[in-house]
Amino acid sequence: NTRTILSVRLGGWRAPVITLQKEPPSQTDEPKLHSKRHGSTLGIMIPLYDMLDHKPGHAVQWEAATRDNNQHCIRFRSVHSIAEGEPIWNNYGPKGNGELLATYGFATGNNILDSVEGIVLGLRIPGPIHDNDNADTTVETEERLQVYEAQMALIKEHSIPHRVENDGHVLLLGPFSLHRKLPTKSDEEGDTHDETCGDDPDNTPECSEGVIPDDLYRALSFIGMENVEEGPVVSEDELEMLRDVLTRKLDGFRSRTKASERANACENNGDSSPAGAATAKMASEELLRAKSVEAYKDGQRELLQLAIAELAALMPCDDGEEKVSS
Repeated sequence: NTRTILSVRLGGWRAPVITLQKEPPSQTDEPKLHSKRHGSTLGIMIPLYDMLDHKPGHAVQWEAATRDNNQHCIRFRSVHSIAEGEPIWNNYGPKGNGELLATYGFATGNNILDSVEGIVLGLRIPGPIHDNDNADTTVETEERLQVYEAQMALIKEHSIPHRVENDGHVLLLGPFSLHRKLPTKSDEEGDTHDETCGDDPDNTPECSEGVIPDDLYRALSFIGMENVEEGPVVSEDELEMLRDVLTRKLDGFRSRTKASERANACENNGDSSPAGAATAKMASEELLRAKSVEAYKDGQRELLQLAIAELAALMPCDDGEEKVSS
């Protein structure tokens, strides 16, 4: 007999569901032979299990169990039945291509868990009042300082990440990230989602609107505040500022790598000798790596383009300035 003491359920696009059954107290006086240092983590590779390919959103269950003879084991349980000849998939968890590429060395196409990280906005901090300032300059500086104090109060109230740089002259807000909004319905049955909207558009990530998070819009409104009475606003200036930031990030992903072209040329060189076969194998591995890099870059490009289009839809069509209250 085997008793499950830890179960990790993966399915859909959410974080794993972990069930822990406590061990009964030990009836022996033998000291424990292992301990875990506070804050440490341990990663392991399990032969055979690690050969199963990753499929995003696939429902699987991992179990750590103990047998009657006190031997421990790990079980991989498929939540759904597997037909003969059908691949057996694993699920490495809800990870975007950035994490998959850095941790496992591969990326998947059309990964709905992709995100664009490291978006930072800047706000110039007003200088102090000087004794030799004239009356108009003093009043203007006082108003700027009042607005800045109100901005900082809102930034702290809403827990917007921020830091001061450039010798106290610039306040940086962020980093923020772009990501698709995930389904709102729970996936208790372990069902996966198609890549199209299908019959239920509200339950698929591709049909969720907007990739710019609320906190980023909120930060824009704090930057756009011009006086305390009017409060936070988002004007065309703030939208253009964010568009410029995203466009610069997009420019870094526009060029495609030439690694796949080099790998294709080596793979198709037609040399059947052992040396040629070895070269073709290396080219095939390079091609796989190149495709993973391109899958990552494609995901970054797509999210940035969606965000830029989202901003364009908010900008006024006429020449007048349009402001939206936060």
